[in-house]
Amino acid sequence: MIRRTVRRLTLIFILLFIVLPSVASQGDSLAASAEILAVTTDRAVLARTLADWAEERGGYYTYRSETEVHLRIPPRQVYAVRAFLETSDAEILRYNPSTVDYRQQIADAEAAITARTEALERVLRYLEGATISATLAFERELRSLNQEIEEYTGYLRRLRNDVRYARVRVVLSGYEETMPYLRQSSFEWINDLGMYSFLESVPGGGRYR
Repeated sequence: MIRRTVRRLTLIFILLFIVLPSVASQGDSLAASAEILAVTTDRAVLARTLADWAEERGGYYTYRSETEVHLRIPPRQVYAVRAFLETSDAEILRYNPSTVDYRQQIADAEAAITARTEALERVLRYLEGATISATLAFERELRSLNQEIEEYTGYLRRLRNDVRYARVRVVLSGYEETMPYLRQSSFEWINDLGMYSFLESVPGGGRYR
């Protein structure tokens, strides 16, 4: 009986620290994100500056290289990224913000956690007067329910983290790499003039303008 009581208290303790925090923190359900393509004279410097900028504004970066920077920042800062790039030496070629409503996913995860928590509490009540063989079966069910609760709790935390921190992917390109954007024209007379060859031969003509 003592062992059963200790086991029951342990499971309740687990519930208090796993389940309750997940269902207690309510908030918005919109997850913001943005895809940005920018041209700059020094990609390494801008990548480092973007990472520092995100941390100064309560966010962080998850990936940084000379070609890409992945940021997690407060949603209100998504549009500030564009303003920041525009004040630097970068030139924005593409800016695509978007939002996803996770209301249904959050509600489904919370409902799943609640249902399994109630089932776990019922099993705990049955455990009080169970026989040894029944106790073993109940313990297996408790472990299964606890595992499912942990999985849904982790999923719910990821959803809420996506709501709390917007995802921003900034792709960086150098000016010298932008000539491929100048594809052959659909007008044959322009191709005959050799316009692209002329641009490449002009000093500074390889820069995107």
